[in-house]
Amino acid sequence: HCRLFSEIRLEKGCSIGEHNHVNETEYYWITSGKGIVREVDGDKVVEKGDLVITGGGASHAIRNEEAEPLTFLALIILD
Repeated sequence: HCRLFSEIRLEKGCSIGEHNHVNETEYYWITSGKGIVREVDGDKVVEKGDLVITGGGASHAIRNEEAEPLTFLALIILD
């Protein structure tokens, strides 16, 4: 029931564009750096130790505007 389990590294200026999660839930566990997550209720700064959970048809995006790389574990579980 796992569609994705990966460590992702975003350099300054890089992003994962907005996308939705229908019939699945995605988890981003931030392991280093700082990033900005866009969700339906606006942008949020995330940093090491934060967990972002997106599912139920909601959409999100994540980007790095800092000099330090943003790294996180991404896990997608099918509902």
